[in-house]
Amino acid sequence: MTKNVAAAGSRLRTIGMSVGVLACVAAMSYGFYVIQSEARLEGDHRVSAEELRSLSHQITASAQRSAEGQEATFTELAGQVVSFEETLGRIQSPELYQQLNQIEASWQPVDKAAQVLVGAGPRVVFVHQTAQQLERNIRPIQRELTTVLNTLRAQDVSTETIVAAQKTLW
Repeated sequence: MTKNVAAAGSRLRTIGMSVGVLACVAAMSYGFYVIQSEARLEGDHRVSAEELRSLSHQITASAQRSAEGQEATFTELAGQVVSFEETLGRIQSPELYQQLNQIEASWQPVDKAAQVLVGAGPRVVFVHQTAQQLERNIRPIQRELTTVLNTLRAQDVSTETIVAAQKTLW
């Protein structure tokens, strides 16, 4: 009987050790899974943060180019603003709550200014096109006025007439 008790005790220890080893392996596997998940999440946040940085530069450049009056610039700006907001919304992390609130607070005036630019886009494009048309039309007029001025000088007219003609040029 002592042999049976000793064998049963040995089996019980072996089973206990096996269960203990399995529990340790399971705990380590779970730990690696959690670490890997957190690393993936951190990587996703890092990618999103880099995308936000890039979009902020693009928004600045588009806002500056909007003075050129190109319609496409306003469309790009509107798209970049939407992309920035979507990317910012994808970052969900309690650890980054304070930083995300600061970014959101800093973003609000930029968003409002960008919306004003996008809203004014059609008027800016119209003004820019009108200015270009004026420039194209004024150049031939100035050439003709220069011809008139040269003709007046050749005809020996009064100084007041020449001065008046010169003022008309500009």
